[in-house]
Amino acid sequence: MCSNRLPFATVLRKYNFTAMCKCGNSRDIRTIDLLDRDIDSMAKIVLITHTYDKFTARNYLFAYKRKYLIRYVLRDLRKRGHKIAVMAGPDNHIPGDVALLHADCSVVSPEYVEAAARFPFAINGTVADIRKSVISDAVMSPDSDWRGPVIVKTDLNGMGTPEGLHNFRARAQGHPLPHPNLRILKPYEIYPSLGDVPGDLRDDPRLVVEKFIPEPDPDGYAIRNWIFMGDHEKCMRNVSRSRIVKGLELIRQEPVEVPDAIRERRRQLGFEYGKFDFVIHDGAPVLLDANRTPMSPRPMRKLHARNAWKYADGFERLIAKAGIA
Repeated sequence: MCSNRLPFATVLRKYNFTAMCKCGNSRDIRTIDLLDRDIDSMAKIVLITHTYDKFTARNYLFAYKRKYLIRYVLRDLRKRGHKIAVMAGPDNHIPGDVALLHADCSVVSPEYVEAAARFPFAINGTVADIRKSVISDAVMSPDSDWRGPVIVKTDLNGMGTPEGLHNFRARAQGHPLPHPNLRILKPYEIYPSLGDVPGDLRDDPRLVVEKFIPEPDPDGYAIRNWIFMGDHEKCMRNVSRSRIVKGLELIRQEPVEVPDAIRERRRQLGFEYGKFDFVIHDGAPVLLDANRTPMSPRPMRKLHARNAWKYADGFERLIAKAGIA
């Protein structure tokens, strides 16, 4: 790429362009108000990733296998004139105006939280533990009186896959495993009752047993996904014929409101960016999962790319509220 190319934001300022974003069958025309912006005051954004995340400064916009939603947001922010840097691990400090803690693992060590705290403002800087035993409202205690079906999951998010990838990369480099004693459980298993769960699963501290409470729908089952960045949000009810609702098996989606109780859990957990999964059971919301590194599943990537500017707007309002840029 030619080093003399003007930043997108500078081009917009110079020629007073209007940005156009194609959305579905219509074109959403929006003016990016950069004429009154000082380009030198744009923020330097530093993503703090895990040491063994495949998310380097060289490939953060394009070539990595785990497709993160944030890549589309970063692309839009860069076009607006913000500078982007990726800090792989807590010890490789890169100065910046705002940090986003984006380590793809369920538990980050205190060093990552300390690294985020060195910045004037840190998004998700205190969200250190998102294991199901911490997050999920459906996790059962051994003495639970629940008589319905149950599901056995890894305590770690994503079946422990991100931690498995970290261990693989560390082993390939001859390094100690960052997540020793890891257990990956694929697929999740459903049992008629707690008593039907094999003892070796029920007693394994790396696993959790949850009440299996999928949200019923005339076409099958539903789960609700709430994705947010600052004050921008989108909550969808996703329907599948499968009892375990996955993105590749959806037959219908519809927008829904976010219950106040789920908003309160977000506030308590300290999330500014992320994705919450929940269901409505017996008229009440039940939080199942919280993720600080939302993915962009293949069926959703074009939609996420088109709508990234909305999350970028939310990001800018969030850092402006904190006095950044």
